[in-house]
Amino acid sequence: MLQGIGDFLLSNYKLILIASSIALVAIIFCVVFVKISRKSAKCMAEMRELDYLTQIYNRGYFYKKCQLFLSKTNSKYFIVAFDIAKFKLINEYYGSDEADNILRDISNKLIDFYTVDTIKVFGRIESDKFSWIMPNNKDKLLKVYDSIASISDKYEHSISFKMGVYEIEDNNMPIEQAYSRANLASKSIKADFDKSIQYFDAKMVSNLQNEQFVLNNIDKALEDENILVYFQPKYDLQGNQICGSEALVRWKDPQKGMISPGAFIPALENNGLVTKLDKYMWDRTARHLAEWCKQGLNPYPVSINISKVDLLEPDLPEFIEAIVRKYQIPHRLLQLEITESAYVDGSVDVTSILQAFKNKGFTILMDDFGSGYSSLNTLREFPIDIIKIDLKFLTGFNDPKAGEKGRTIIESIVSMAKRLKLGIVVEGTETIEQVNFCKAIGCEVAQGYYFSKPIPADEFIALIKENRQLSKDSMFNSRTTDELIWTKNTITQDFFNNVNGALGVFLLRRDELQPVKINENYFEMIEQSRKEFYASTRNLFESIYPQDLDNLMNTLNIAKTKNQPQRIVYRRINPNGNIKWIKATITYMQNEDPITSLFFTSLDDITELKNMQRDVLEMADSFENGIIKCDLETNRVVFYNDKILDILGLTKEEFEYNFKNNYLRLISPDCQKEFKDSISNMPDKGSIRESLKLVSKDEREIPVINICKVIVEGNKKYSYFQITQASDNIQ
Repeated sequence: MLQGIGDFLLSNYKLILIASSIALVAIIFCVVFVKISRKSAKCMAEMRELDYLTQIYNRGYFYKKCQLFLSKTNSKYFIVAFDIAKFKLINEYYGSDEADNILRDISNKLIDFYTVDTIKVFGRIESDKFSWIMPNNKDKLLKVYDSIASISDKYEHSISFKMGVYEIEDNNMPIEQAYSRANLASKSIKADFDKSIQYFDAKMVSNLQNEQFVLNNIDKALEDENILVYFQPKYDLQGNQICGSEALVRWKDPQKGMISPGAFIPALENNGLVTKLDKYMWDRTARHLAEWCKQGLNPYPVSINISKVDLLEPDLPEFIEAIVRKYQIPHRLLQLEITESAYVDGSVDVTSILQAFKNKGFTILMDDFGSGYSSLNTLREFPIDIIKIDLKFLTGFNDPKAGEKGRTIIESIVSMAKRLKLGIVVEGTETIEQVNFCKAIGCEVAQGYYFSKPIPADEFIALIKENRQLSKDSMFNSRTTDELIWTKNTITQDFFNNVNGALGVFLLRRDELQPVKINENYFEMIEQSRKEFYASTRNLFESIYPQDLDNLMNTLNIAKTKNQPQRIVYRRINPNGNIKWIKATITYMQNEDPITSLFFTSLDDITELKNMQRDVLEMADSFENGIIKCDLETNRVVFYNDKILDILGLTKEEFEYNFKNNYLRLISPDCQKEFKDSISNMPDKGSIRESLKLVSKDEREIPVINICKVIVEGNKKYSYFQITQASDNIQ
């Protein structure tokens, strides 16, 4: 039998060998198949978990891991919604490959913070949107933001980021809801150039609901003409009459009634619909003007608002020109107010657009001048006709310190504008004190609730028909001299009791000027008590600086001849020998006596302003140098020019972040002690010239020559630095 088996094997060995080989191959195949299947399953799992571009968690798995992590802890955590501002523009400018690199850089930064246990879970939600959870520590949060924001340093054009933050109140809440709240916070600052981080507030939910109402109903509101043009009059302060207006939007909803612009304009801006509203407003404003012209009402110019978003519209000058042609109105009647931030946005060629408007005959106004972005260069570079100054500078008008600073700022702006032959409109005037101040510093036109709130077209045209005039300047013609000076409860009495500033009624008899009635502020200004003043004063002309006497007497005569208020700046010699610069507004009061004349005068001591202007002008002979003004008490930088940014190689944002709150950080540690000693030993109004080393953003030391001057403004000391980059061999 064994022999038979052997014979069989010998005769069939080839067949057996083939079968064995097939079996072996089958076994190997099964082993490999199992391994490949396991690896493939793992890859598939990773594909389901990871974002293909950044190789960090995708949205779905990020939510899953966050929920799992939070379920195992009772600690408080932030969830962050992070994205890149204007990412589409970055894609277009740098290309998709470089945009992808930016996204990878962000993910690498998040990985770095994960490895040091700052970030617990992180992922890419979509496109340029990232999210992570981390302990609710604001300092650590800011550190993460700063690290990611440093990515911008590699690029020619600054890249800005927005971060919304929500503190998770209940670790069991759906993570999608928590992220939604963080994302809502991020969206709320999309249009805010200066803000990068926003924490969630419960009001944002109601704002979102309001935004949805706006988006759902704006088209029908435009179609049904429930969007109305209101007009806020502008008044000529010299002639005391309406000289123009600004067109402002109002929404009158059939169910909700009047909706405030603040409730719907931000929603339209955030969703790219504000230009649609603006175009409607431009058209309806022009239509009103055309109707008034046909009625023979000779309307005054109306200014329409153009935002920086509107400037992105192609052929914008041609579009507005078409509206003017459509309604056949003169170009002078439709003035263009362009918000100040548009001039520094950098995304469009503003100069070319404005020049195109100018070439077509439009008048250009810069709105909100001085609100945060503008500079002297703005006025030099752009073809502007008129600047609008917001009286928010006069917040705390009657406050001795804050009010005085605000008045000084506005007065300086007005003086500068006049030198540049620019028109001036002051908006936001709400009180008689503000109106008087505006008149006193030579403002031409004012707008605000003191005169009129924004009103419907029919009410506004009624004002034009009446040509209603302000009565303040002419009030002295409606009362006798005795009533004005001596009767209680008159307007003059109210001025004397309530108005901040020196006031007086003076009698001019031939070559003598005598006091009749003076308030207490007058005595403070001349540094003399009431008793001393009346005991020693007979003729006020004797206290006038000799070179200014003829000018003052001539101004008094003009005020009487023209019967209009006149303004003058002159010098007065106080009894203690101090010379004061006085700015006066002189109004003639009718008097039946042909020999004598009465004048009502408001006076302001502008000595500090004059000294400051003189000192600043002395330092600013050459603006090709870097200029920095610092508060010596707080070390804060209160002013700097563009040249200092060039010297340091910094952007405005970098300078603000690193040096705004402490100018000493600019100075190399090796030089700081010597520099501080020089400043502390410098007398008021003294100056020094020294070599310094400044520190740039990359800690590179830059040798410079610094001319420093200390100036006292009110109760504060400021240092002015005029900085010139030194040659390399200067140490």
